[in-house]
Amino acid sequence: MGHDWIHYRNLSLYGFYGTSGFGYDKQPNEFLTFHTVGYAGLQLTYPLFNGTITQRKINQKKLEVRNSELQQSLITEQTNMQIDNARRQRMVAQHSLETTLLQISLGHSVYGQTILQQAQGTAGLPDVLLADNALREAQQNYLAAVVEYLKADLELKKLTGNILNN
Repeated sequence: MGHDWIHYRNLSLYGFYGTSGFGYDKQPNEFLTFHTVGYAGLQLTYPLFNGTITQRKINQKKLEVRNSELQQSLITEQTNMQIDNARRQRMVAQHSLETTLLQISLGHSVYGQTILQQAQGTAGLPDVLLADNALREAQQNYLAAVVEYLKADLELKKLTGNILNN
């Protein structure tokens, strides 16, 4: 355990000046004498040892500062991780959008071929209905992918503080 040497000094000056009287007022030896009294002094207070209280307080504050720095670092790392995850989710949603657009294009092609086959008599009404159903499902998947992309984009903007931009 270390000693805590503190540097607080206090210098005081004090003094008194006056008169004091001594006497006896009875007969036959009656007398009264006054004497001047005065004194002055100087007092220096210099505490040499304060235990380890101050050092403990300093160490406690250092630990509190370090704890705050660690918490700030943790929050920064969490935010960076959330931003990276949001970017990845937006990228996945963008790929999903592209895929659903290809599915819609394929659905249109299959539907058009099925209509031609029906006109030539090689496909029946159930085939046309299945192709139509597949096309509508691809369109619904596209709308769901658009919603997911917009949600991911909004989350990324929120995390990066750019929600009002763009």
